[in-house]
Amino acid sequence: MNGQTYPGSFNPLARSGDGIGDQVFGTLVDQNGKPVMSPDGSVHISVDADFSSLLPAGGKFFNITHFESRPVAMYLSELKPDAEGRLTIVSTRPTRRLPTASAFPTCSRPPTSTPTAPAPRASPPRTPRDASNASR
Repeated sequence: MNGQTYPGSFNPLARSGDGIGDQVFGTLVDQNGKPVMSPDGSVHISVDADFSSLLPAGGKFFNITHFESRPVAMYLSELKPDAEGRLTIVSTRPTRRLPTASAFPTCSRPPTSTPTAPAPRASPPRTPRDASNASR
């Protein structure tokens, strides 16, 4: 950064099913914020984390995790660095959901945009009826 090299390592922030505050990370919720239930009656927790964005805003750090599930999900987490700069999750919550019919999979989506760095344009999601996108 700024011409300097810094040591780094991989440190998972959270795994699906981790309890963080009063939330269970990766729990799928409907447009009313209620947990989606699996056919066996258990709460459906996605194991399909596909992408995470690291976003600095207002002197804090945030992470948005995209889950490639049906219904799709995103979790917004506030992060806090320790004295060595390692980030940990302070709080997390699912983002506001749109009706299921209007959602599309987050697979291979660009990073979440910020007011100072908009996300690059992505092609619209393909549907089985849209043969014109078949070669993309």
